[in-house]
Amino acid sequence: MIWVLSLAAGLGAIISAVAGLGGGALLIGVMFALGLTPVVAVPLHAAVQMAANGSRVMAYWQDVDWRAAGWFLLTCLPLPFLVAPLVARANVHAIELGLALMILSSLIPASRVHLAEHWSRRRRMLAAGVINGSLGVVVGATGVAIGPLFIDKAWTKEQTVGTLALCQTLGHGLKILAFASAGFVITERLDLLLPLLLAVALGTALGRWLMHRVSRQRFDGLFRAVLVLLAMRLAWDGARGLLA
Repeated sequence: MIWVLSLAAGLGAIISAVAGLGGGALLIGVMFALGLTPVVAVPLHAAVQMAANGSRVMAYWQDVDWRAAGWFLLTCLPLPFLVAPLVARANVHAIELGLALMILSSLIPASRVHLAEHWSRRRRMLAAGVINGSLGVVVGATGVAIGPLFIDKAWTKEQTVGTLALCQTLGHGLKILAFASAGFVITERLDLLLPLLLAVALGTALGRWLMHRVSRQRFDGLFRAVLVLLAMRLAWDGARGLLA
């Protein structure tokens, strides 16, 4: 299991380094597909993704929109502590099915509404905080769900990447604290955490190297194929479990 999770963590880091997001959905999907329970998978995933997003925050520190991150934190802050105690009683098969649908919806072409044209930045950040603080505690990965809320015509690409990375880092940190307050301390699973952190570090470095050597079209095609296969596996496992 450790080798499969490490491979998924490394591949997810490569994806995030090149595409900006999506690697977290891949990793949490593999965790659930391997049979990890939500109370183990979600905080473990949060610790790994916190490290990955934290590295991007450091890279784009001067480009972060701190006011936007503050609005995000306002609604995100209390929710993980309310939701985390309920996760142990959640139906893992329903989570698998929900995660599969979320992954597939993220692959729909850019026909989705551009919220930047209709919602103010403050409203989008408040909504992103609600989604991250609630849904994120259950399914782990929310990058594909909140990513569209960070589309802002007034931001540069660096501001978008840096601000999204900071908000994701804050959200993952809150999840870790919320699960710790509910009785699951991530340091109790260092046997899984340390290899995953190493895999993320190597994957991030490789992703940055590949960014200028692999065409975006070829990368996007491979990325979409991997996520479709993973979503199909999760949907199958979730539907079969719910019908059993």
